[in-house]
Amino acid sequence: MIHNLPKFVRFCTRYGITAHEFMLPYMLYLDEKVKRGGAMKYPNDPSEGTPVANLYKYILGTRPWTPDEISNLENKGLLENRNQMVRKDDYVKKATSPDLMSPTDLFCSEIFAPETRWEEFLSVYPTRVPNFNNPNGPDINLMLVAEPGAMDALENFYSKVVKTKVLHEQVIDLVKWAAENGYINMNISKFVASKHWEVLLEMRQQKPDLAEAYGTKQF
Repeated sequence: MIHNLPKFVRFCTRYGITAHEFMLPYMLYLDEKVKRGGAMKYPNDPSEGTPVANLYKYILGTRPWTPDEISNLENKGLLENRNQMVRKDDYVKKATSPDLMSPTDLFCSEIFAPETRWEEFLSVYPTRVPNFNNPNGPDINLMLVAEPGAMDALENFYSKVVKTKVLHEQVIDLVKWAAENGYINMNISKFVASKHWEVLLEMRQQKPDLAEAYGTKQF
């Protein structure tokens, strides 16, 4: 089950695939297979009356994947298609039987590898911002934490303060909103240590007028 919506959206936008395309390697990974006659086949489900897998139920309830959608997944390195080339009308393309497809290691590692809350927080926090002290100077690195073990300490603090999934998702949402509007200009260590997301929450929900006047001297 897809339970991390921000991660799902980031993945689809990064690889340029649709939600429908995503479902093919996703369900191929999750759907149980059994070995019959030397080949991996989908198991029968007696309760359904006919041998149909969840993937085929999905196809019947929505629509099949087009050859172009399958090729897109192959080109992005997310799907392995072992079907043979077939001629249809005036063109030649690979067949589209899901029995001869499987997700790649790239897809599995990105989707099913565990991602901690801290890693997700790091993935959305701005890395650099324009130099507001010197417009001609280099960008300011908001991830620069020089002290040994500082990042580990920040991760430990974050995990203790942001204990619940609900609060974590609220923090992620606030950071995305603030980054998109240019309201985050402070080093990540200061942001976490001061729990600055509470200030952002007040800005957005209680005093939206502050957002327009919010300064940039926050490094």
